[in-house]
Amino acid sequence: MKVGDKVVCIDDSSTTGIKNGNIYTIKSFYTCKCNLVTMDLKEVFVSGFMGSFCLCGHRCGNANLYRSTRFRKLDESFAEDVLENIKEQIEEEQLILVL
Repeated sequence: MKVGDKVVCIDDSSTTGIKNGNIYTIKSFYTCKCNLVTMDLKEVFVSGFMGSFCLCGHRCGNANLYRSTRFRKLDESFAEDVLENIKEQIEEEQLILVL
């Protein structure tokens, strides 16, 4: 994963601001002194948030940081493949696409 990637939440347990199945954009990364990688997300702002603490107890900053293991990169190529297959079927069968 890299800054700007779209990710989908797969683990929203014991945290606030994120929800399973929702899509987020990676704003930045932070690596704690214990090597745990966390991410700041563009779409998340928790009012009154006082900063993130790592699992090791170290304060990691003032951003809303989430462990990268709570997310997986969104596979946009799957949707593109499905759309291409539909277009091919329409052309083959001369169907009319209604939007």
